[in-house]
Amino acid sequence: MGLWNRQTQLGRAFDFSTGYDFTALGGGKLSPDVSWIANPRLEGVDLTGVIPIVPDFVAELRSPSDSIDRLRAKMQEYRRLGVRLGLLINSQDRQVELYRPQAEVVVLDSPEVVDCSEVMPGFLLPMARLWI
Repeated sequence: MGLWNRQTQLGRAFDFSTGYDFTALGGGKLSPDVSWIANPRLEGVDLTGVIPIVPDFVAELRSPSDSIDRLRAKMQEYRRLGVRLGLLINSQDRQVELYRPQAEVVVLDSPEVVDCSEVMPGFLLPMARLWI
């Protein structure tokens, strides 16, 4: 995603060290593994400390010690808050769950590529390096 973002310059990519404060929206403080926000939504936003706006895209990568139920609950919260596209990458089961507002969760089994261009134009996420 970093390479795509540098090439397109359509927004800002953030890693797991970035926190978001959703308390004003009835949520908590969350930190996805990866997130992205489109440039127009960043105008006038203070990016120091926790970010006070909902990202356009988030991804969570399940580690061997992560509870899938806890991660699914986190993804449901991102969806409730208005994240346009969320990916739960479950490398143990070689599945990717796609979360979108007002839509059923879509589960992809062993995809080679996940197309994220509906939110991030032209971004295709190759999965080969993420499978254990």
